[in-house]
Amino acid sequence: MLAQRLKPIPVYMLLSGGYAFFTTLVFSTNLVFQTQEAGLNPIQLVLIGTALEASIFICEVPTGILADVYSRRLSVLIGLVLAGLGLMLGGAFPIFWIILLSQPLWGIGQTFISGAKQAWIADEIGPENAGAVFLRSSQVETICRIAALPLGIAIGALLDLNTPILIGGALLVVLAFVLLPVMPETGFTRLDKIEGGALNSMKSTLVAGGSLVRRSPLLITVFGIAAFYGMASEGFERLWTAHFYYNLGYPDLWDLEFVVWIGVIRTGAALLSLAAVEFLRRRVDTNSHAVVSRGLFLINAAQVISIVVLAASGGFILGMIAFWFAVSLSRTYDPLFLAWINQNIPDSRVRATVISMSSQTDAIGQIAGGPLLGAIGTLASLRAAMYGSAVVLLPALALYTRAFRQGAPAPEPATTTDK
Repeated sequence: MLAQRLKPIPVYMLLSGGYAFFTTLVFSTNLVFQTQEAGLNPIQLVLIGTALEASIFICEVPTGILADVYSRRLSVLIGLVLAGLGLMLGGAFPIFWIILLSQPLWGIGQTFISGAKQAWIADEIGPENAGAVFLRSSQVETICRIAALPLGIAIGALLDLNTPILIGGALLVVLAFVLLPVMPETGFTRLDKIEGGALNSMKSTLVAGGSLVRRSPLLITVFGIAAFYGMASEGFERLWTAHFYYNLGYPDLWDLEFVVWIGVIRTGAALLSLAAVEFLRRRVDTNSHAVVSRGLFLINAAQVISIVVLAASGGFILGMIAFWFAVSLSRTYDPLFLAWINQNIPDSRVRATVISMSSQTDAIGQIAGGPLLGAIGTLASLRAAMYGSAVVLLPALALYTRAFRQGAPAPEPATTTDK
């Protein structure tokens, strides 16, 4: 079996690209399916996101600990299966409660992948090389999204809006079985075999990860930024399709359906994202605290402006351009933010746990901000909710100025043995 394993970087690109392609098949029609066929209102759309984020909040750290104790590889494979099943359930029926109940399964699957995937590649190739791989994989993901979008839209337009959702979910399950014989794991040592059993190892890993975060003022600041970013992103990501559908409209050209125009919007955003990430890959030193933190500050500031323009726009073209910039900035933010966290985890044994803690704080932000912005969208207007998404991102900019002063810490390695 070991002789069949591939090198880590190609496997990581296959995992990242395949995940991006198959989930884009799902998301090419998912929000349109929920808006048009299921007839969900803004608060229902955001409640679906809240259910997803609540499951992520609850399971993010426990699954990260399992990945650190048992196997990052196994965690990723389990996550792909669960995520695929959850997405298929969510696309099976245009009924609010079924879609809502599908979110925990999809969310738990994400938590098995989150943290474990990044910790796996960092251990296989070394954390000093991981930042460049994160940026390259972001480009691979963008290319796969560009390829998947027209396919998903065509399937949705020719067959039914939920067909791409069902296909994408099923292919995630297939991806897990494709990776099973070829994904190596040579840079990881199971802690339950060296620290007195599974329960002791899980407890000590949680304590060590929490201790590392508490001893690092910068990591605490980074987690605060993640929370406000989560608050802003939940409203924006859940409501932008409805904003176009109800407020901005779409061109009456060649009798194209709304789902096709959503595909045009997404494709343009993906192309711009590809160029933006390539610029960062060539110009940004992902191992430099100063460069990465200031780059993230500028990205978030530009996101605030883009979301405000999208909220204020009165027509399709300006709204589309603003959306393109907002999404492309988000695509550049994700790998840089991950590299920033990775800089500050000196002990690889708790890497997945700490990354999962960061994702958990993002989920907290989404749980806190999502229902509020959804209520604003329902009781006031979708424009007001979009403005709200920009406003809640402003505190993150203040936290960046704190991070600049804190500088790059050099904390002691976390220990995973009980005191």
